[in-house]
Amino acid sequence: MRQRRTIAVRFAMLAAAGAFAVAGGCSKDNRADSWRWNPSPAEMTLQQRDEDIANRIAVTNDENLRQFNSDLGRLFLLDRPSRMSPEPSPW
Repeated sequence: MRQRRTIAVRFAMLAAAGAFAVAGGCSKDNRADSWRWNPSPAEMTLQQRDEDIANRIAVTNDENLRQFNSDLGRLFLLDRPSRMSPEPSPW
């Protein structure tokens, strides 16, 4: 009777090990599939990453705001002193 139990336990352990091996062998490699769908995940355009695009936008916004301040100075005639001032002007 005891020998039957040990054989049954060994068979159950072998069956469980086989089931785990089959289940693990059938899993799909997600890295390969994700690479096939997006071979260049870091790039947003053909040559630029997210950080490169964000840097370009930041530089453009900075230049536009500085140019806008210069344009406002010319619009309100604040870019040079008045020529009718009583003090001598270097201009």
